[in-house]
Amino acid sequence: MPFHVNLIESNAKAIEAQGNSAKRFLKLSVSFLLVAQKTQRLTL
Repeated sequence: MPFHVNLIESNAKAIEAQGNSAKRFLKLSVSFLLVAQKTQRLTL
């Protein structure tokens, strides 16, 4: 396997990992916002 192909593959894996953590972060922030909304309703 040529070196540059290997480089592209490892790059793609790194980008995929970043995308997965970004998705996880989005899910976390969305659920956090939902919880914040619920608690605001309770206090109001």
